[in-house]
This record gives sequence, structure tokens and C-alpha cells, in this order.
Amino acid sequence: MKQHRAWTMAVGVALAGGPAAARDGAPSATVTNTLTSEWRAEPPGELTSDDQYGFFLDRLNIVGSAGDLTTNLRVDGMYFIDPDTAGLRSDSRVERVQVRYNLGKLKLTVGDYFKQLGRGLVLSLRKVDELGVDVSLRGGDLAWSGPTLQASLFAGRVNPANVDLVSQRFLEDTEDIMVGGHGRVAAGAGLFVGGHALFMEREEPIAASEGDDRNTTVGLTFEAPTLTDWLAVYAEGNLQQLVRAGQDSHQATASYVAIDITPPDWAFLIEGLHLNALDHDTLGFEQVGGLNQATQQRFRYNNIPTLERIDMEVSNVEDVVGGRLRAERFFLDGDLVFHANGLFKLEDQGEGEAEVRVLHGFGGFEYVYGQGASRITTNGGYRQAYNTAREEVVKVIAHYDLDWVQHLTGAYGIHLQSLNQFRQLEQGSTGGQLDDNVRGSTLLSVDKAGLGSLTFELGYDTQSQRGRTLFYAGILRYDANDWLQIRSTVGTQRGGIKCIAGICRNFPEFSGAQLTLIIRHGLTSF
Repeated sequence: MKQHRAWTMAVGVALAGGPAAARDGAPSATVTNTLTSEWRAEPPGELTSDDQYGFFLDRLNIVGSAGDLTTNLRVDGMYFIDPDTAGLRSDSRVERVQVRYNLGKLKLTVGDYFKQLGRGLVLSLRKVDELGVDVSLRGGDLAWSGPTLQASLFAGRVNPANVDLVSQRFLEDTEDIMVGGHGRVAAGAGLFVGGHALFMEREEPIAASEGDDRNTTVGLTFEAPTLTDWLAVYAEGNLQQLVRAGQDSHQATASYVAIDITPPDWAFLIEGLHLNALDHDTLGFEQVGGLNQATQQRFRYNNIPTLERIDMEVSNVEDVVGGRLRAERFFLDGDLVFHANGLFKLEDQGEGEAEVRVLHGFGGFEYVYGQGASRITTNGGYRQAYNTAREEVVKVIAHYDLDWVQHLTGAYGIHLQSLNQFRQLEQGSTGGQLDDNVRGSTLLSVDKAGLGSLTFELGYDTQSQRGRTLFYAGILRYDANDWLQIRSTVGTQRGGIKCIAGICRNFPEFSGAQLTLIIRHGLTSF
């Protein structure tokens, strides 16, 4: 009965832009239903059947609007067939509800919403589909947006999606409390000065018997996006006070600067990052909350600019100092671009055997041809992590990537992607010989614009979770019409760590079949 009442109220909210609000504009709604069915088969050579199960996930999204009122509802339902693995749980619930009302320059949001402060050093609650990350703040946000002033006040409890799409395990709500705000003022001559503040308290402290865990972070930003025709600058500095087990624990700082220089036919990006504790030897700048039952790690509520390539594994985002330089050279009216990058970082600086020096150099080019219908992008590089106390290399990654789109005729084309890493990894924490392994994926697809694509994927990994080294899969995307899209994957896919902008997840290997149906329907009257 409780779930039924919640469903009824949520539908009412999502369709609130109906006739009652019609005086401010014609009401409309968009309904999107995504149904994913999956069967995970026993991988070759596996001796147990723990990984054999079926899975259904249905996500219903309803977006309604009328005049200045916008509403959003998402209902998630999941059902398992023969789940032998612990943590798999059938469930259905209203996962996201939002009501937003615009009053001129003032905007009020109630329900679930994503939030970021500055460049994400302090707070970045967002949705990253590729990694199964979906964390919102459930509460209220009041924002003002004028020609010279932008400001907001917000408060709520953290609300992660209750199904982890990577592991398919059920996640409990963390209910961590957040209260914050930000302001940004135009200071003239294209300059903007801003400030932000955030208070967070964990619902479940690490040591509940000793006291609460909370932190307060304040920061300042400086932006000059058009300082000159060829120069743009962004700078941010933050100070954090962390309290652990009810006692003052330590203070930490986080600073970031980005300088864009764009003379004719060139582009340069200079980045600097400094995260450090002021009065503690081990802890650094952090914004972590409740436990993620899927990863057995705590949710991280910020997203530090890592300075790294977007897909690089980044383990330390709490105590780091470093910089990066990127240079680009344009030819053929911008159709041909060469780029080179150099990175230097110190992780856990001054902390004895924990200190690691990271060097990473990579470069490549992109060429667009055939009047923009075809392109080829390739890059490669070398990354080394060196323990300064032991004077030993602890990790080496050499990487090479290729992305080639070739137009054939009419609406047809082919797309080749190849991602490859040659790795040397330290085994254990006491040093010693590095173990070699290689991993990567190559995908070849035939595409037709407006219809879809058919893809063959070949993966390889010499350190796979179950001993196999080669993985084969077929992938279909079919755009049946404006309201129906079909996606399917059949075969095996390699697992391992996958990272996007410093957010990393360890993906399990996949063996089985998956089918996804996406149905969209627009309503213009009720």
C-alpha cells in the first residue's frame, strides 16, 4: 500500500504540468521506458554456477512541463531469476522525483537533482552511465541567475540509485546530509569572482561509537574566460575542516588552476593541482560518504580534475601535487591537429615509503577528411609510477589507441576502434619484480545513419579474472523508428578496471546475452 501511494503521488508530480498549469503554456510530457534483460551464462572453465542468473531492469522516465513548471519522475524495477550470488535482490521503487519552477531569474528545485561546485573539487554529484554511477541530492535548491550575479542555496540527503548497474547489486541509501551554497559575481572586464561552501555529515560514521563524522569546506574561484583574445584563466582554492569520531581531525586544502593560451594555429593548456593535509601525515583532502555495498568502498562525492588522460587509472585523489602541459598544432584549416601532453605528479608527498612520482607523456593526431564525413584519430604514450623511498618503479603503462570512421557511400560507413595497454604491475606492497600483462579491445562496426550498427568486439586480457585471455562479442544497435531503439550484446567481454575522469570501477567479466528496448513517446495534451 505504501509503494502504491508513493507511485500515485509520483505520477501526479510528473504530470503536474497538466491542465492546472495550462494557463502558463501548453502542457506536454515525454515518456521513456528502458527495459534491459540479461542472462549471465557460466564462463568456459568455471566450475561453479554462482554466476548463472537472469536479470530484468525496467526504468520508466516521465518528464512533464507546462509554462515555467517542469517535473521529472523515474521509477526503477529489477527482478532476478535464479540468483545464487549474495547481494542480488529484486526491488521496485520511485528512484527519482523532481519539481522545478522558474520565476524569472529565480529557479526553485525540489526533489532529486545533481549538483557541482566549482570544477568538482568540493562537490560533484552526477550520473555517469558508462560506470554505473548515479548519485543525486534529494532536497531543495534555490538558484538566482542574473546578468551580474549567480547564486544558489541547497540542502538535502544524498540519494544513490539503489541498483548498481555494474555489479547489479542492491545499494542502500546513504542518507548523508549536505547543506551548501555558491555565488558568482561579474567583476567587470570579463572577470568573475565566486565563492562556495559545503557542510556534510555522514549518516553512518566510520566509528559510530566515538562520535559523528562531518566536514566543512569553503572555497574561492576566479574566472577570466576572455581575459584577452588568446588567454583564459581559471583558478580555485578550497580549505576543508574534517571532524572524525566527534573530534577535530585535520585541515586540508585543494587548489586547481587552468590556463588556456590560443595563439593563431596553436592551443596550449597548462594545469596545476595541489591536494594536501595541513596538519596530518596520512589524510588528505576528501569528500567521502556512506558505504557503497557493491564496491565495499565509500562513495566519493567530489570529482577531482586528475590532469590525466580521461581513461587512466587514478588511485590517489586526496594527496597530490602536479601539473600538465598540453600543446596542439592546427593544419589544413583545423582538419589536421597534432597534440602532445606531458604530466608530472607527486602522490603522498613527504610521506616516506608512500610517496610516488608519476610521469606520463603521450601524443597523437586527428585528421578529418571527406568533407567531415570521415576521420582518423590515433595516440599513444608511456606512463611510469616510481616509489621515491624504495627507488623502484611500481607501475608502467604503455598505451596505444586508434579511432577511425570511414564513410563508404550514402548513409553507410565503417567504424574501427582499438584500445590497447601494455602493463607492468608490482605484486604486493614490498616491491620486487614487475609482472607483465596486456589488455585491450578492438571493435569493428558497420553503420547506417538512421538505422543502426552491427559490431564485432575482440577483447584480450592476460590477467583476466577466470584465466581466459580472449573474448568475443557481437553488438547490435537498431533504430527501428522515432520511438523504438533496440540494443543487444551476445558473447563474452573482458572485465577489469575502467576509468572515466578519475572515477574507476572494477568490471566483472561478462558471458551471456543482453537485450535492451528503449521506447519513447511524446504527449502534447492530456
